[in-house]
Amino acid sequence: MKFTDFLNGSERPSEADLQAEGNHRDVKYPLPSRARQLRTVYLAQMKLFMKGYVPLTLLAMIAVIPVIIYSGALDNLVIDSTREVIGDTGETYVAICLGAMSAMMALIASMVCGSMLPAEFKHRTAYINFPIPQSRGVFYIGKFLAGFTLIITAILLAFGESILMASFAGYPSISTVAVAQALLVSITGGFAFGAIAYGLSAFMNSGSTMLPFSILFIIVPTLCIVVFNAIGYMGLIGYVPVFSGDLALAALGSDKTLSISVLMSTITMDMSASPVIASLINVLCGVLFLLLGLSKTRRREI
Repeated sequence: MKFTDFLNGSERPSEADLQAEGNHRDVKYPLPSRARQLRTVYLAQMKLFMKGYVPLTLLAMIAVIPVIIYSGALDNLVIDSTREVIGDTGETYVAICLGAMSAMMALIASMVCGSMLPAEFKHRTAYINFPIPQSRGVFYIGKFLAGFTLIITAILLAFGESILMASFAGYPSISTVAVAQALLVSITGGFAFGAIAYGLSAFMNSGSTMLPFSILFIIVPTLCIVVFNAIGYMGLIGYVPVFSGDLALAALGSDKTLSISVLMSTITMDMSASPVIASLINVLCGVLFLLLGLSKTRRREI
């Protein structure tokens, strides 16, 4: 019998019970390791995602690709003319299927990572999570890893679906090197997009999808195109993380992409950047924005 039972009206505890109860007063119970804390935060955020609309929205985006391609609605308008320019091979067919990669990467990253952290304060769950014995850094990184899992899953599904569609279309071969380079740039670009949206969200009181999307898809790309064109260094523009989708399609042999460059057709885009070096820059940029958001999260008052 415990001493707390006596306080609740139970019978008087025996001396043995009091002795056993007292033996635990000075016991120190160690915290779970950081790895276990990270796993707990990651799984908790994944459960929250599964209860929301984001996974279904991502699946709907992936499902739209074959609907658009097989419906023939864009054959005369876009697809046929694109084939005439970039050629008709297995990898260019994959590039056509992934033509909206630039827009989708920015949108998916903004949807997944733009509201995660601010939602903790909006719904006041941060007031429960932060005071418990866990590292704020673990909490911050665990939630981001859950978001990045959705981003990378969407990218892999889009590539896998496009490759299957190219096979079903009768193309005998697809360049493994081209697909590998495009996938590498897309994954690291997705990391950079997600990290930028997530890091910036640490400075917001309420989450937003449109704000980071506007920054990643419109504002920064437009400024980069104007500045790089003015100084005559358009060959370096592929190294800017916001152009990861364009560079991925360029690796597949296509210069036709749904991005802000469509509205600036008078400026010739040069996507001759090295996919490997661009991927390293994507990772570095993502890490810097994660550290920026982590610094703010650690100093944030609740």
